[in-house]
Amino acid sequence: MLFQMYYLPLPSALTLNATQFLYCHRLGIPLPFLPSPLPLRCHPKCPHYRHAFPASSAPLRPHAYHQAACGATPRRHRRHDAIAKIIGDTAASNLRAHSTMDRRLSSSTGQHSTKVDLVITAYDRSPSVTAIDVTISCPLLPSHSPAAAISAAHLFDSRALEKNNKHLAGSIAQGRTFLPIVFTTLGGIGPPEAVHYLDSLFSDSYAAEFAASGSTRNTAHARRLFYQSLLATLTKATADMASALTIAAFDASAADTSSAAVAATSPPDPAPLGASSDHSDDAEF
Repeated sequence: MLFQMYYLPLPSALTLNATQFLYCHRLGIPLPFLPSPLPLRCHPKCPHYRHAFPASSAPLRPHAYHQAACGATPRRHRRHDAIAKIIGDTAASNLRAHSTMDRRLSSSTGQHSTKVDLVITAYDRSPSVTAIDVTISCPLLPSHSPAAAISAAHLFDSRALEKNNKHLAGSIAQGRTFLPIVFTTLGGIGPPEAVHYLDSLFSDSYAAEFAASGSTRNTAHARRLFYQSLLATLTKATADMASALTIAAFDASAADTSSAAVAATSPPDPAPLGASSDHSDDAEF
């Protein structure tokens, strides 16, 4: 929808990096804002940092597909929260619902409690309480691309199933409906029931405007801005992850290289007086 926008509110305006990411990510063009040379590892806090990216992934590194999904920093969590907040604020505004992102988020009554991202309560609707969990995936990652190339729906279905397995039973036990909303870094939203729910946030406005004027133009405009703000936030946050994680990895790599160079050029420590300079016994060090 960002490619069809005729107006974008200032809070949703794209940065330079986000605009480049929007086009390059879809066209398969290397991201121009990444540092050069590209680091062989991810962010130092990435659980895979100790291992260099496999040689087979070299063509993928200029696209930062891994960084677009990596949880090495709080950026991935903040991306989820920003999108969930837009949905919650829209529900509160259009449905006169109560939304929370910091209370009653548990989806399990067991010892190891799991939490959703957002709980929306609208007492004049049935069901009145909906627990929502947002997830974002990059369909171009090697773990997703084979199935995504065959069917765009596969990623939405598989990720929704993972979320249902995690949260559905616990939500039902608490008398709630659970809804996974899956986004892709390409701007896709699914599965279909998630899109139906997001559209339903405007159902009252549509009905009221149509009854008053016979038109739904204003509501249609508000709905378009809602989806645009979701996708603009997604694009900006993902571009930030791709840039920040790669730059941190680049800086860490440069620091490692510099330390290694200093160590290689430093003269050896002099042997203590009376000590032998034969280090054959210390070969393993």
